[in-house]
Amino acid sequence: MIQFVVMKRASAVCIVAAWVVLCGFQQPTSPQGKTDKKPADAAHANTNPAHPQTLAPPPIPANSPDADANGVESHGKQNIQIISAAPEKSVDLVDRAISIIGVICTVALAGVGIYGIVIALRTLKQISEQTASLKVYVEETKKIAKFTEDSMQVNRESLQAGQRPYVGFTFNDPVITCIANTEGTIVGRRFSLPVENTGNTPTIETRIKVNFKENEGIGELPADFSYPDIGAGDESYSLLGAKSRVYSGDLDIAEAVIQRVHQRKSRLFFWGWAVYKDVFENTPEHRTEFCHEARIIHLAGNEIGLTISSYGHHNKQT
Repeated sequence: MIQFVVMKRASAVCIVAAWVVLCGFQQPTSPQGKTDKKPADAAHANTNPAHPQTLAPPPIPANSPDADANGVESHGKQNIQIISAAPEKSVDLVDRAISIIGVICTVALAGVGIYGIVIALRTLKQISEQTASLKVYVEETKKIAKFTEDSMQVNRESLQAGQRPYVGFTFNDPVITCIANTEGTIVGRRFSLPVENTGNTPTIETRIKVNFKENEGIGELPADFSYPDIGAGDESYSLLGAKSRVYSGDLDIAEAVIQRVHQRKSRLFFWGWAVYKDVFENTPEHRTEFCHEARIIHLAGNEIGLTISSYGHHNKQT
């Protein structure tokens, strides 16, 4: 900006200087062909200094026979030549000076123009460099914004992972009651399995399903076992609070099965799942699957003692 102001001021100074010089040196010149009578009269007087001055005869018309073609007037025996005054030499000098000054001003204006072009090109280069720098800045800002967004997403996911509910089948202290007939004979056992939310926030829209199967003999479950839903469960939605426990639907197992499992003639398996949502927005549904094996180590009347452990690959949580 400062360079453009200097360029404008220099141009204005050169133009004003040229105008002043042109106006100051112009002088009126004498018209060509105008006769200076005094030098002519002096020349006529000096032609014959020895004779007394006489009155000049009247002028002879141009078409008179006494006038020759060279502008010389004849008066009898005396010829008088009329000489026109030459233009003054100073006028030519002034014209030359004005021409020189005009050339100088033209060169100066051209120089100012070239200087202005150079400044304009430099300014365009600076603008181009600033534009490139601005593009780099914009790209870096986008990267920072993307990094910030990713960091916020990571922090959000970390917060949700630390605060979300976690539902699991722990089998700590299952509820087991005896089923007796009218004579008081035990005909079976009723199992209700504990389901716990160990997270810091409650679940919503929770559904739980549990099943059991007696596998006769001491063999494993088939490799293609599909863990079907054949047992107790409540398909209605429910809520499970943070750090709280609920119990599954009842599973009634015949006393004959309990006897065979206690005698190691068969094996007893429990499996099932829990599906629920957390309280955070835009999060997927969670699912917990389990499969446990129960071993009865004590059985006497109403008393029953057992150990429960995870079995197979059907134990996962999302």
